[in-house]
Amino acid sequence: MPQVAAIHPPHAGDRRSDRPVLRQLPRVSTWLTSAEQRRVAMAESDRFVLTHRTTLDQVLRDLQTEKADVLLISVALIDRLGAVTLASVRAGIPSLAVTAIICDAKEAQVLSGVLLLGRAGVEHLADLREPRGWEALRSGITACAKADAFVRDAITGVLDDIGDADDRCGRFVRALFDPRVTSAKQLAWSLGVLPTTLISWFFRAGLPSPKQYLAHARLVQTARLGEAPGLTLGDIAARMHASSPQAWHRFVKTSSGQTANTFRQSSSGGALLRVFREQFIHPHRDTLRALNAIGRVRTPSVPTLHVAAGSPARDGMRRAS
Repeated sequence: MPQVAAIHPPHAGDRRSDRPVLRQLPRVSTWLTSAEQRRVAMAESDRFVLTHRTTLDQVLRDLQTEKADVLLISVALIDRLGAVTLASVRAGIPSLAVTAIICDAKEAQVLSGVLLLGRAGVEHLADLREPRGWEALRSGITACAKADAFVRDAITGVLDDIGDADDRCGRFVRALFDPRVTSAKQLAWSLGVLPTTLISWFFRAGLPSPKQYLAHARLVQTARLGEAPGLTLGDIAARMHASSPQAWHRFVKTSSGQTANTFRQSSSGGALLRVFREQFIHPHRDTLRALNAIGRVRTPSVPTLHVAAGSPARDGMRRAS
């Protein structure tokens, strides 16, 4: 079975949204032939959470609604209409992660399929007819499942601003830009400290509250997603791990003072990231470097959690609090 491991255990009475974030295996939605499904499942079921679909529309919807991290598509199934559909969706969602495989296909299908997928913007291709193709498949899916370039650059830029950041400071910044971290309690657990300890340390150090850091970082990500015309507001709420579109609308309204529609029209990820760095990072660089001074919490060991394929554990989102 696919496995996920908890970062830290919650207290017994914690609410669902405050439970620790789970490190998940990449979730892969596939559109493959029956033979390809069997081969991929036999070889990779312990590395990825696989969900097999029967149409291109189904797998594209899985990605749009954050039910999957990566789309795995067969060269044998793609046709001209499918390539046009895929290209259209990718134009609206530039960060859409797609990997193609050559396995159960005739040579004529391989040639036409590769050309069509290339025109649709698919950059990762693995030829499973060769042994090294399986390694290409694994590395391609793993790479696609990672955060998009904007988030990676945001984290790198913030850490460069701080300078000489220790391990805990790095984890703090990465947690801020992890859409699964939806509350200050989860933020504290990701650092290995009690929520009250984190809040108290920030207060005594003269920093903005953890809630403020997290809320603004989530607004940065929300604004970035809003730049993709192919994503609806509901799609953005799902990608931000909202418990419901209504909860996400309330978060945006409370944090920005604007409705979700107005916020999307007036904000960009790059502009909000600059504000975040100017207001939350630059004035507090020396203090943030001292994050490692926060007392750690001893927590009991946690057994590995098992989740069923196709049903990866996910936390709902509450307002950052």
